[in-house]
Amino acid sequence: MVEDDDDCRDGIVEYLEAEGFQVRAFADGRSALERIQEVPPALVLLDLRIPGVDGAALVQAVREGKRRAKATPIYVISGAIDAQSGTEVAWGERVDGVFEKPINFPYLLERVREYVTAGS
Repeated sequence: MVEDDDDCRDGIVEYLEAEGFQVRAFADGRSALERIQEVPPALVLLDLRIPGVDGAALVQAVREGKRRAKATPIYVISGAIDAQSGTEVAWGERVDGVFEKPINFPYLLERVREYVTAGS
């Protein structure tokens, strides 16, 4: 989970952990990218407007990076889905889906369960 908005990040993490998922949360792209490249997660949820490495650059780095991380499913979480947020780089085959803010938690849970087993 990569989101610089504390309330949004904490709410999603709390919700997913209550459902039995293990979540690593980051407030900036640089820290998240380092961790993703070391230990690819089962799924990445990220805001495009994050400090450090922005979301679009993070998506590109993951997709062009180490083999293990390349196939990691990536879902964008955004309240501002427009060209200025970098989506023209992140869309297409580079991301697997989008969650718009405010988050629809039941829908989020459905998508997460497609990729991740609780306890993971």
